[in-house]
Amino acid sequence: MRASDLAVAQPEPAPPIVPQLGWQFQATAYGWASALKGDAGVGRLPTASLDASFGDILKNLKGAFMGSFIARNDTFIFGVDLIWTRIGADGRFKVGGDGPFAALRSGTSVSFQQDQTIATAFAGYRIPIGPPNLSLYGTVGVRYQNINVELDLSHTTVLGTGLRRSTSDSTGWADPLIGFAATYHFNDKWYLNALGDFGATSSSNMTAQGLVSVGYNWTQSFSTALGYRVLYTDYENGNDRGGSFRYKSTLYGPFVSMSYNF
Repeated sequence: MRASDLAVAQPEPAPPIVPQLGWQFQATAYGWASALKGDAGVGRLPTASLDASFGDILKNLKGAFMGSFIARNDTFIFGVDLIWTRIGADGRFKVGGDGPFAALRSGTSVSFQQDQTIATAFAGYRIPIGPPNLSLYGTVGVRYQNINVELDLSHTTVLGTGLRRSTSDSTGWADPLIGFAATYHFNDKWYLNALGDFGATSSSNMTAQGLVSVGYNWTQSFSTALGYRVLYTDYENGNDRGGSFRYKSTLYGPFVSMSYNF
């Protein structure tokens, strides 16, 4: 008997994980531990600088809902994402110039409350590049935002007199989006999700988002993911009477999600 006859047959390499063809649906509920940085102004009040950690927001959180739904196959993807929050935070005024607030001392504080709805819808077409376990889609869509802001000013002037002024405004707008959505399957359990988008209607009105997460399929129907998300908004409107709504913010922080897949 020759030595070659004793050689043990080597197993063939396992094929790469290929996403299942056909329509797949995913309903997701998630929690986003976001912090807030930016500024806001309503009407004739000066712009208030905002800087709230997740702890600050959680302490003042009055309600929240976050969820998404995605349908995809080997060619197309469709998705919607909805965020509603009611939060409060404190800010500080940037006072300058010779206007009606010039007599205020620096360090003026403001009580800030915000109801915000962010609804995003997108559709995409798969880009046939990369390994078979990568699903990459180019996307177009729209993001609608509605913000109700209440500002309550309380301060003592240099003359020692008290000053308190409250104002509120609500506005909504939509921005067209272009972006991508990608899923990379490491194996039948672990996967990586990423998406990004950008939209603008003018140099002062724009939005952008980035998200990346690592997920685990516990069963064919249930999965969880942990990731990080950033959402930027810059919006301003005004009128010829001097009133305006000014809102610039960055929401950022980690998130955790639970998904039902079918």
